Amino acid sequence: MKKTLLISLLLLIFKFSYAQEYPVQITDQGYIIVEVTLIDSIKANFILDTGAGAIVLSAKTFDKVKNKAINSGYVTGFRNDGDRIDGEIYKIPSFAIGDIIQKDVLIGIYPPLDDYGVDGLVSLKFFEDKPFNIDFKNKKITFLNKEDLQNLKNNNTSVPITLQVQSDFSIDIFIRVCLNNGVSVNAEFDTGSGFNTFLVNPYFMEKLRLDKSGMQSKEFTTPISGKILTEYKTVLDSVRICTDTDISDKQISENIPVVFRENLIYEALIGSFLFKNGNITIDIPNKEVIIGD
Repeated sequence: MKKTLLISLLLLIFKFSYAQEYPVQITDQGYIIVEVTLIDSIKANFILDTGAGAIVLSAKTFDKVKNKAINSGYVTGFRNDGDRIDGEIYKIPSFAIGDIIQKDVLIGIYPPLDDYGVDGLVSLKFFEDKPFNIDFKNKKITFLNKEDLQNLKNNNTSVPITLQVQSDFSIDIFIRVCLNNGVSVNAEFDTGSGFNTFLVNPYFMEKLRLDKSGMQSKEFTTPISGKILTEYKTVLDSVRICTDTDISDKQISENIPVVFRENLIYEALIGSFLFKNGNITIDIPNKEVIIGD
């Protein structure tokens, strides 16, 4: 009996001493689809959404787990366009990606996901104590052990991030991005907006010496409140992650479409186009990202 327990323990230690890789699907638009397991047995396909804040289930997915969900309160959040979202919080027994399991997980419900055929969103809350790599080129995510994480830091560019934490329910991260090699913005990094989204607060048009009268403008209607906003489209000469160290030419994007949207609650919001041909490691415990080619 003791021998069996010892062998099981050694196998467990051996298993989790190595980085664990899991395949993902990445759509042409840049959405990252990962298989998750709810309450130990229910499989679902979630979008890996670093801008979601909290782990969110569609109404149909919640129906599958509601018998084991415990009401745990009420929360108010905001979309990037300023629309307010109110809803109940529930706790479910477990949530997993592969063998990486989190117990007693707080989740929200967002019924409009059903209209898009999305089972749910897995946010950075799941990864708050788990450094992980998103490899866009090879379509996989990897949970990293200390040794692999250190190797990545030694051989790639590390950049500090800031966190926005709402109680014990949600986490968002922000990366400083340099525009036209002269103006920096603190941008929410949002894989849930795909490859093609880059929003900047209109406050920065003057700093970039841009004249909105020469831009294409159109109205944008927010999906929840129906508020009508104006947005202005143009192209920036260059966009890159701000860093004091040398970076690869691959990490500088030129002639990038940008939208200056009224009422944006952040300085900027950026999708994953800067990393679509490489990879990025998000290390929330050490508040940094590591940019790989």
